[in-house]
Amino acid sequence: GGVRGCGIPSPRGKRRAMSTVARHVLAVGAAVLGGLLNSTWNVFLRPDAPASMRLLSSRPDGWRWEHGWFVFFLVHPLFAVAYSIGTLTPEAFSRSVAATSAVDVFLVCFFSLLWGIGDVLFGLSIKVIGVAIGTSLTMAVVVIIGTLLPLMIGGNVASLGAGLTLVAVAVACCGFFFLARATLIKEGALADKGSATEDTAADGPKPAELELPAAPEDGAHKSGAGVSKPTPPPSASPTPQPPLHPLLKLLLGTMAGLFAVQLQFAFVFGEGLIDEAEARNVPGIHSPNTIWVFAFTLAAPANLAYCAYLFHRDGTWGSFFTEDGVSLLSRGLRIAAMSVLFVAHIFLYGTSQSLFGGDLGPALAWPLLMVTTVLFGNVWSMVLKEWDHAPREALTSNYVAVAFLALSATVIAVAGVAV
Repeated sequence: GGVRGCGIPSPRGKRRAMSTVARHVLAVGAAVLGGLLNSTWNVFLRPDAPASMRLLSSRPDGWRWEHGWFVFFLVHPLFAVAYSIGTLTPEAFSRSVAATSAVDVFLVCFFSLLWGIGDVLFGLSIKVIGVAIGTSLTMAVVVIIGTLLPLMIGGNVASLGAGLTLVAVAVACCGFFFLARATLIKEGALADKGSATEDTAADGPKPAELELPAAPEDGAHKSGAGVSKPTPPPSASPTPQPPLHPLLKLLLGTMAGLFAVQLQFAFVFGEGLIDEAEARNVPGIHSPNTIWVFAFTLAAPANLAYCAYLFHRDGTWGSFFTEDGVSLLSRGLRIAAMSVLFVAHIFLYGTSQSLFGGDLGPALAWPLLMVTTVLFGNVWSMVLKEWDHAPREALTSNYVAVAFLALSATVIAVAGVAV
């Protein structure tokens, strides 16, 4: 390309250089926009989300996390398949699949199924390890392996672009570390404040005239008070379970990352599908959609099965129908918005790697997408005022994390010039 030339470029060379720069800018923009969308669709499932976005119900018998997640995994694959087939055309898609080797198609399907299991494992790791360590450990595994895989497959580890990308990944991991540290400090401070408040209340006067309501009898209610995470079944033993060994927690977080990165495996090992689509005149920015048809549909079963297990365990199937028609319509619209944002961020990743071009495309677009996802997720946490009462040490560590993540994204953008 024109950016790799030397000497005085001809007018034609200038046009090529400008075209290359434009593609590079668009590639970076697509990945960054994908990171923004990927951090935004999650907000709908948060109990502290703005009222206009909040999907979960405040009623004890209303929608909990698993209800929104279940419907989300029913709806967004439909969006993804409709858009993919629409951009590919049914004929081009069917002929591309038929012309691709059975092994390549099998690998795409296999890795897509594992990606779905990764969603479940990530949620479990957050529950067992905690948000701070669970998120940072999982994202570190996702970024490192998802970047190294295309570099190793393409044999470009020794190139300048690959070297800069690996430096960016190392910088990002520093950001994940400081983000975990900041979150741990913040959670510790809030826990200490809560304990102090309880102690003060226990030592204070107790009004004799206050009549407390009687505790509900067994089975009187099944949904519990929490709306953002599953509550234990009524028959659960009151005896606290012993905590997992630290090595088992580390293994769980690592496994969550290994399964979550399988989408990148499906993409890298599904190159045959992409090539066959492009051989049938499908534009490069749309050819990855052949993979997304399989990825979105095959990731759904594991998540639907896990939600069904929670419904059965907690007896909350009926909570789907406790809302009035207006509330159900509102939730349907929010799930549709979630689906569009989620599906779009995956398609933007495919577009970004295509615009970067070459064997390094996936190795550049993937870490840029993931790093900006965490970066914008941090911005959302600030918008939602999660850090308003955090101690200064936590805020400082959080700002350092933001600086590392922003630097990582910048280095990846610069690395794209060396492609």
